[in-house]
Amino acid sequence: MFNKILHTLLAAVFFLSGCASNPKEPVPAASIQSVPEDAASQEMEIGKKIHEQILNSFYVYTDPQVVGYLNAVNTKLTKYAERRDLAYQVTLLYSDKIYATSAPGGFIYVTTAMLNFLQNEAELASVLGHEIGQLQYHDPTLSEARKALQQVSQAGAMVSSAFGSIGALAALGFMAMSAASSPRARAPARRLADADRLALEYLASAGLDPQAMLDVMGRFAVLEQNDLPFYYDYYQARPLTIERMQALQKSFEQLPLEGKNFDTGYKNYQEMSRGVREIYRR
Repeated sequence: MFNKILHTLLAAVFFLSGCASNPKEPVPAASIQSVPEDAASQEMEIGKKIHEQILNSFYVYTDPQVVGYLNAVNTKLTKYAERRDLAYQVTLLYSDKIYATSAPGGFIYVTTAMLNFLQNEAELASVLGHEIGQLQYHDPTLSEARKALQQVSQAGAMVSSAFGSIGALAALGFMAMSAASSPRARAPARRLADADRLALEYLASAGLDPQAMLDVMGRFAVLEQNDLPFYYDYYQARPLTIERMQALQKSFEQLPLEGKNFDTGYKNYQEMSRGVREIYRR
């Protein structure tokens, strides 16, 4: 099934964009280095200011039951993350765009459309897990704090006309991709693959089915043409290439899954996300 999805993805990739990074060699696993206290403090400062920018640009979904559930799932995963200096928290934003991203300091953002797209708790965990994985690697370019913040604000204003309400998040995603292209930073394709690998490990450690991550990627690859505009921005920030899918499959096969039972959390997810999903049925 997954191989069929890989073939289908070829067409989807060419349809969406030809600009994503495609490494010719297998993506090596990365090591996580400790972050100096002053650098972590600066990272948190930048993250808080970006978070303010995001909150000023979106309507936030504030139902305490739903938000509490998201952060409970997030906590299941972050307890296995190596970086303990981050204040991991999830914010749910109203948007018709299927989107998720993260900001320095541990801020994670998910849209209501993403929750509507996902089908169970394990799939939600795969999306959150990827963002947690992204946050494990301190960006050396964050030393230019003021410049980074200015870029976010300016980019958010410039792209808002093109992306509508997703503008600020798109700017954040583009800034991250730009930073990742710095000679001092991890290559974008490698960072994606590393975050995917970590997400799989978080899921397995938390007792959630890691197969769900492959399922989500597979469904992204076969979205109906009418749905592609709602996914395009997420694709730009988290490119879904053949190489990434192959690396994901390889990481999945290396997980120590023998003799283990996993839960997808379907019933719980459907109940907790019902209010969000009803928005899209009206």
